[in-house]
Amino acid sequence: MNDIDAKKKEILKGLVKSDQDNISRLRDQVEKSKELFWIEESTGKIIPIRKRHFNLQENILIQLIGKYFAMQLEIAKNNVVSIEDLTNACRVSSRALSRPIGVLLKNHIIEKKKEGYVIKPYQVDEAIDILSEEKPFKIPEIQTIKSKRKKQKIAISKQKKEKPFKKLNKEGVKKLLDKLGVDEEILHYIFDFDENEVRIITGIEGKNEREKQLNATLLYLTVYKYCFDLKEISSSDLREKIEELGIKKSLVNLSTNLKKCPNFISHKRRGRGRGGSTDTSYKITIPGELKGIKLISKICKSINN
Repeated sequence: MNDIDAKKKEILKGLVKSDQDNISRLRDQVEKSKELFWIEESTGKIIPIRKRHFNLQENILIQLIGKYFAMQLEIAKNNVVSIEDLTNACRVSSRALSRPIGVLLKNHIIEKKKEGYVIKPYQVDEAIDILSEEKPFKIPEIQTIKSKRKKQKIAISKQKKEKPFKKLNKEGVKKLLDKLGVDEEILHYIFDFDENEVRIITGIEGKNEREKQLNATLLYLTVYKYCFDLKEISSSDLREKIEELGIKKSLVNLSTNLKKCPNFISHKRRGRGRGGSTDTSYKITIPGELKGIKLISKICKSINN
């Protein structure tokens, strides 16, 4: 071997990781993970450690990382986590999982298999590091240039309508918890809070679509009033929220259905929009607020049971 070949080989050695390096890396991963979750030996179930509230995106990652280690321990046969496993572990509906899973897929942190989802091995280190931080995190959605422009136009349009700014009020959250008589952790099984937004992440009960629309609206209006100091929600915002819940059937009749419940919800006309459409909003009444509290309390009891 000549000098040039020897120098090349010496440089290329920088790519080689020894067994000891891999052991050290694994030890670091395990030490950090011990602060996030533990694995039940008899069942392979992943149990999050609640040192702080994990949002839905974080809970999904914890389940996938845990299953990754459970497979290496030979407690689990593979590292695949099914949708059913996630709905049971995160205690949410499959519809609620759609958005956070989509974001994780687009950012190439997880991948879809025939039976479910797995975390990509090269992403385990970074995911554990992010989960170990004190503050909750959400991975931003990847946007195409076309979707960015569309969202910018929508944002400008909404600004023209003087859309109210949402900011989470922790005192309001505490007041709601006092009304319900539950711990904050239970509330996070029903709502996924951001600093400026909230989403329902549980299934909505109702005998028919009309009742589901009413119940979802009361839940949103109640949590907005207590937790964001917002007394009303625009019809466009409400439609978007209800569509996210999968209550799409008869969505065109949303306004008509809600107008039939004036004792719970006050319908307010704010002016004419594009093409002569009416810009409206909805405000919760005192009886509506009481019904909203009862609905949340009922869901909390079903979670505890």
